[in-house]
Amino acid sequence: MKSIVVDTSSLISISTNCLLWVLDALKNKINFYVTKGVVEESINHALKIERFRLSGVRLLKRLCEGTLDYIEYDVPLANSLTSLANSIFFAWGKPLRIVHPGEMGAISAALKNKINYFLIDERITGMLIDNPEALCTTLSNRFHTKVEINNEALSKFRDACSKIQVIRSSDLMCVAYEAGLMENYIKACGGAKVRKDLLSGLLWGLKFSGCAISGNDIKQYLKVLF
Repeated sequence: MKSIVVDTSSLISISTNCLLWVLDALKNKINFYVTKGVVEESINHALKIERFRLSGVRLLKRLCEGTLDYIEYDVPLANSLTSLANSIFFAWGKPLRIVHPGEMGAISAALKNKINYFLIDERITGMLIDNPEALCTTLSNRFHTKVEINNEALSKFRDACSKIQVIRSSDLMCVAYEAGLMENYIKACGGAKVRKDLLSGLLWGLKFSGCAISGNDIKQYLKVLF
């Protein structure tokens, strides 16, 4: 059975699009783990805010039913990763603070428990692991200034996270689509166009809810699956 450590950003994207039932359907094949920090952000904090309270309750249900399981994280490792990540990029002669302890706590949990998959929709942390050079360009464009890389810090971070494979909610939902879990959406109105509309709508919905995929990424998904 595969195991995945899940970040708050992905839970928000999935919950916003009413797709938490997909996690329920996959829980016999995939273990979905969340840290205390992710629970605090996605459930406890959400329950205190009227706008997000329903989402918090829906996620709490998955935690109570076992779709989401607690996982311990390595506090010293999380702190070390946070310090490293926030010393990789420099602008105006100062380090850019690009990650938060919650994200690094989730990564440390994956490393501590020898889990290779990390589900995260947040762009910065995902790019930091997958393509830090491209992230440097993204940060430079965002701040309208030259951004430099501390190669020593980047090398240490890369070494620490070398076994982590980033996946996004879009990847997970495409797996669910290919497994036939979306058939209830279209069984009464079948046809290739409806199927394509479903997948397109699914991916664009995730994108507009915070999943770090581009329009070109969506085109590639559709090209592969159709």
